[in-house]
Amino acid sequence: MYLIKLRISYAGYQPIPWLKLEAKDRTRSTYDRWDAIEKNIGEIVRGSALDIGSNVGFFTLKYAHEGFFTIGVERYSGSVDFANFIRHQTKTENVAFSHMEITPKNINTLPEVDLINL
Repeated sequence: MYLIKLRISYAGYQPIPWLKLEAKDRTRSTYDRWDAIEKNIGEIVRGSALDIGSNVGFFTLKYAHEGFFTIGVERYSGSVDFANFIRHQTKTENVAFSHMEITPKNINTLPEVDLINL
């Protein structure tokens, strides 16, 4: 049996605390933004959330861990693939990621949700 350690070099936009990866320059500001969001969702009855421009899913997964069914929409397929990898690693079931570039022609196809993160 061989044991292989995976080392990931990550210099992305959002931190990935579930994999112990920090964003190069934006980790603190991302956490500060989440702290401000969290203070305002405290009394919202858990329902559904849409994260437009979800990147690798930091906010999408945070909403999911707060009890929302959350959809992350991202235009870059690599970010969606990585977000799905994180979702799988964290065993988060109430979240989905969609590869989609939002345009004026297709914005009306997005589902109605209780909370939108831009």
